[in-house]
Amino acid sequence: YKNIIAHLQNSASTLNSYAQTYPSSKPMGSSDPIYAGDYALWARLANSLTLRVAIRTNDKEAALQAISHEAGMIETNAQNAMMSPGIQGNPYQLASVSWGDLRVNASIVDYMQGYEDPRMSAYFTKSTFSGYTDQYVGMRSGEADFDKASVAAYSMPNLTSGSALPVFVAAETQFLLAEAALKGWIEGGETKAREYYEAG
Repeated sequence: YKNIIAHLQNSASTLNSYAQTYPSSKPMGSSDPIYAGDYALWARLANSLTLRVAIRTNDKEAALQAISHEAGMIETNAQNAMMSPGIQGNPYQLASVSWGDLRVNASIVDYMQGYEDPRMSAYFTKSTFSGYTDQYVGMRSGEADFDKASVAAYSMPNLTSGSALPVFVAAETQFLLAEAALKGWIEGGETKAREYYEAG
């Protein structure tokens, strides 16, 4: 993990330097499926990934370096690192619809229903079970009968073949900052952690 952090930190600094030196130059634009050659956004991604690894490995120093880096992190949805699935299509949509191998888990459905989470319609399709077609119905973990025909009516991830694949999004940055605040690495404590969490 130390090597991963070191590589990410070096990448962030190098990319940020390129972004400042060549602000309008994007020689890799047509070959970059995520940021179309934008050095500044790649630097933000490197810092965001550094923070992810630092939080998971309890590396305070690396976390603070990522947070304070002049290139910044992924902070808005416009900066999200999203990859187009191209002509192959979104693999999760393929597994759900074409192969019938992927269904929504009951735990996340129950959790979101319990909190009346408004994002459910964005995340899941509705069940096709008779009498439950207007509801989200998740499949229990460890369900014995996994014949595809018997589980086909459960809710699926709400994806199309063209749905982009998230590499890193602004919401995760906020959640990681919330953890850093709870650990006492940055100012604000529980109050600030709550703000970051709710922003995510």
